Amino acid sequence: MLVFVLNKHGRPLMPCKPRKARILLKEGKAKIVQHEPFTIQLKYGSWGITQDIKLGIDPGAKHIGVCAKSDKEILFVAEIELRSREVTKNMQNRAMHRVARKRHKRDKRQRRAKQAGTIFTEKQYQFPGYEKTITAKLIKPALCKFLNRKNDRHLTPTANHMLESHKNIVRKIKKILPITEVVLEYCSFDIHKLKNPEVSGIGYQNGTMKGSTNFTDYILTRDKHTCQKCKKKKNVKLQVHHIRKRSDGGTDVPSNGLTLCEKCHEWTHKNEKNYLWIQKKFGSLDNRFFQPTSLLNIIMPGFTKWLHEEFNQAVSLTFGYENKDKRRKWNLDKRHWIDAFCCVSEESLLVEPNVYQYKQFRRHNRANIHAQIERNYYLDRKKVATNRNSRTGQVLDSLKDLVTKQGIFILNKLTAKKGYRRYRSIKLFNMGDIVLFGKKRQVVKGYTGTLLGFINQPKYSFPMKQTDLILKNQGIVCTN
Repeated sequence: MLVFVLNKHGRPLMPCKPRKARILLKEGKAKIVQHEPFTIQLKYGSWGITQDIKLGIDPGAKHIGVCAKSDKEILFVAEIELRSREVTKNMQNRAMHRVARKRHKRDKRQRRAKQAGTIFTEKQYQFPGYEKTITAKLIKPALCKFLNRKNDRHLTPTANHMLESHKNIVRKIKKILPITEVVLEYCSFDIHKLKNPEVSGIGYQNGTMKGSTNFTDYILTRDKHTCQKCKKKKNVKLQVHHIRKRSDGGTDVPSNGLTLCEKCHEWTHKNEKNYLWIQKKFGSLDNRFFQPTSLLNIIMPGFTKWLHEEFNQAVSLTFGYENKDKRRKWNLDKRHWIDAFCCVSEESLLVEPNVYQYKQFRRHNRANIHAQIERNYYLDRKKVATNRNSRTGQVLDSLKDLVTKQGIFILNKLTAKKGYRRYRSIKLFNMGDIVLFGKKRQVVKGYTGTLLGFINQPKYSFPMKQTDLILKNQGIVCTN
């Protein structure tokens, strides 16, 4: 085990042995910066002589492996569990609430139009900047907002989150170690070849759904417009069912679709037992999902470009088959941190190092916030401004407005009262908080009522009143 060292300016130095760190702390020449991994900061100047350190990265959709190694020894090894699936579910929940909210607003406008007598059967509307006419029924459509939408990221929220998570891991390691070179296992998957290993040449142009209009059309044609449960095909309304729910990671791949009549479809979604029965019976349709591989294909070019900018082109690439040969040659298991080790090492592993386990938590959960108390500015005990910039519906001037009206010198006369968030309970612990229970440091995984649950502890049986908060959720938390 090593102790990581920062100089008095916060820049990383080479790590030291625990004994040397204890002496520096005892003599008052250093202070503790963080406990996991244990890091100290010097209070005096040092030469700052460092060695060359390579950082190996094994990217992944659910887990990331990293290994930092000098010429002599392994300095840092870690595995990080991401929350990509949680991001997907949150986006689906947001879409569901947005649809419900729009429906309620539309119903409200229809009721008011009916009372006012302005309701109509059908009308055509032409919006400026939009070529096609819009057909509206009952009421005039709300103002179209699609014309002012602009997305500069060109990534889905899940892919963007995964890319930022990879960057944050590298930044976190760069703060405690003087990394000089990065070796990245470049992930590039041929999804068509994963489905059909014998595909080649023009075969890439002949996909499974070639000739079909869309996913639904292909599934209905493949199943010959027949319900696969009751075998009815006449005088029934047919629907396409996802064998694996989209909320569970299911996608619109042909193997995940199944034709059911309306009655059987309702029966399937009636309870979990029926859904599992359908999944067990029809889940053998080559039901493989390639969402993780697709996401990695999307983020790898951007992640590689960012690494080149961050480390001044000191980045080299390796590939999965090369690390696979090393693992077989050295008789090592298939683990994320071992793949990262294979990226930076040419010799086998003699002793298994201390592997730090990290878990990613959501930092900003608005469901826990009861109210947001705004920031206020006072002049002679009279409130003259609220917030730095105006918010929607704000009546009082913002600080920016006040400075525009009275000049920048008004800032010397103002007294500020900070804004804060009022949470739903008196003593609330969020997931990812580091707490002290008894004499042990624990990481909160959730709570129920007045009881907490900790990582690596099976039950929620730890009273909140006996727990003290040490550090709030930092996003990526060490769970060792």
